[in-house]
Amino acid sequence: ALTQLPLKSNGCLLYLEQVLDRVAEALVTPQEVRHIPGTLPGLYLWLCQRLFPHNRFALIRPLLEALLAAPRPLTSRELHAATWTCHPVLRESFQNRLA
Repeated sequence: ALTQLPLKSNGCLLYLEQVLDRVAEALVTPQEVRHIPGTLPGLYLWLCQRLFPHNRFALIRPLLEALLAAPRPLTSRELHAATWTCHPVLRESFQNRLA
């Protein structure tokens, strides 16, 4: 399973580091490595899907997309404005969910 890593990483050291760190932290088993996509974006998506069950990932995805697309850190007000069209929620309720 871990022997597949050099081939899967395609020379991307960050990919190797991320996978090996997750294995060392026991968040990923060596047997699961064969199921990890062979690209860095695929790896991050796979990890997010493991952290958040399918129905929860759909809720958190707009937040992650806004944070990743922003040229700088966003305030909670800016984050609310950026995600409001996907999940219209009052700002106070949004603030409580972030806390």
